[in-house]
Amino acid sequence: ESGSFNGFTLQGQGSIESSFAGFSAAEGQRFAVLNSDSGVSTAQYGGTTGAILSKSYNLAAGDKLSFTFAFNTNDYLPYNDFALFFGNQRADLASVGTGNSPGWQTFEWTVDQQFSGEVVWVVSNQLDNGVPSRLLLDAVTITPVPEPETYAMMLAGLVGLGFVARRKHAQKVG
Repeated sequence: ESGSFNGFTLQGQGSIESSFAGFSAAEGQRFAVLNSDSGVSTAQYGGTTGAILSKSYNLAAGDKLSFTFAFNTNDYLPYNDFALFFGNQRADLASVGTGNSPGWQTFEWTVDQQFSGEVVWVVSNQLDNGVPSRLLLDAVTITPVPEPETYAMMLAGLVGLGFVARRKHAQKVG
């Protein structure tokens, strides 16, 4: 992700910004802002209305998906607006009860088994639609786990270097 969020699907209100509510991009120059004041149902996630950002991934066991996020709200309890991430299970990122993010926070998901499907970020109103909350999202990255062949090639290279060094040493001595 380079601030463009190409390949992502947005349901509801969202935008790509260079600054918002005192935040500038955590990485690069732009980030996504999802707005809960959009009229898209988030009932399947336990909310009323909000915005949903998603992208399909094929991830191997051991791969890491990480991102930075911030939660911005003016709502108050009992209207506990929230933001969440959903890969193979739900992870609550923030809610009105936890308040605004003081800065960018990092979330990392290490895939425990092969995952093929949609990864989803949600910001949602809860119990009302009067005061919107926002999920700011940046620096979505995948760090793949190295394949066993990579380690085998590295080991073979080290053995080869050791052989060459030993041979040079034997030639100097002899």
